[in-house]
Amino acid sequence: MAHKRFLKTAFIVLAAVVFFGLVIIACGGGDGDSTSGGGTPNTPDTPSVPSNVAVTDVSIKASTYLVIGGKETITAIIMPSNASNKNVTWNSSAPSVATVSGGTVTAISAGVATITVTTADGGKKASCNVTVSTGAVTVTGVSLNKTSLSLNVGGTETLTTVITPSNATNQNVTWSSSNSSVVSVSGSTITAVGAGSATITVTTADGGKTAACVVTVNSGGNNNGGGDGQVFTTWETLAAWLKNQPENTITNPYFAKVNVNSNPADARTMLSNANKYFSLDLSGSTFNSIVEAAFFGCYSIVSITIPSSVTSIGRAAFESCTSLASVTIPNSVTSIGEFAFDGTNLLNGLTIPNKRKMTHFTQLQG
Repeated sequence: MAHKRFLKTAFIVLAAVVFFGLVIIACGGGDGDSTSGGGTPNTPDTPSVPSNVAVTDVSIKASTYLVIGGKETITAIIMPSNASNKNVTWNSSAPSVATVSGGTVTAISAGVATITVTTADGGKKASCNVTVSTGAVTVTGVSLNKTSLSLNVGGTETLTTVITPSNATNQNVTWSSSNSSVVSVSGSTITAVGAGSATITVTTADGGKTAACVVTVNSGGNNNGGGDGQVFTTWETLAAWLKNQPENTITNPYFAKVNVNSNPADARTMLSNANKYFSLDLSGSTFNSIVEAAFFGCYSIVSITIPSSVTSIGRAAFESCTSLASVTIPNSVTSIGEFAFDGTNLLNGLTIPNKRKMTHFTQLQG
């Protein structure tokens, strides 16, 4: 009886062990990898890896400049940076101007070409405008149409430059005179200022190439004491010429003939500090009015002949010309402004056309 009770108890215990063992196995334990807490695995989960990252955009520089024969490599930037397929193709809109291979652009001829990159994934595009120029052509030499010439005082001449090669990119030049008191130069135009000689030099901006012309200036006649005189075409050349003449007296003035076409608005600026006494003959000029204060303060003018083209003399035109003793007014003048001859202390009244008299402050109309 006791023996049967023992067997029954042993069977129950064995059944319980088998049952709980199956439960543990079903929960993932029982293989020695479970924790002491009973069945929670200690191996972390492995994250999933996407199979493809799509291209969303591509960009390159917007423009570039090359000379013929030049090269440049253009870099394509793919977005996002971890895109799976970064393959691209390149294309030129004008292969005769610029070709492209693997992003390297080669300039072929002058013009403009558009370089386009296209992504293999998604067909995204970006473009770069390529301008191709012929490049700089260097100056190799310069020459003048004249290497020597002769002028009379007051004369002018325009020199012509020849740049070599003729298609040089930078054809800018500068001019200089070795003696500006004899010959002045402005642009390519030279003006004889005083007797003597001077060298006019032209210098290229590119390379500093030079060419020269030797200018001999003749006095051209007796300018002192009412001689033949010189014909000047600008007030500036007259002022420069007077500056280089010897000192003289009011009774022995220089004689200057000026032929200009525009109103003498700048005469005052040029002649007010002439410091030499002179008689001024404007009979060959063609302007129609002597503007206000045109000769104001030109104290060294001794006499003046007004051209027949003039119809009006402006206000204060000759005011403070303290040495002015003689004025020849043509019949064409119909209007003389007030104070036109005020302060011309040696001028005792004026003989007006048609035998009319005028004092310094009188204004003539009609």
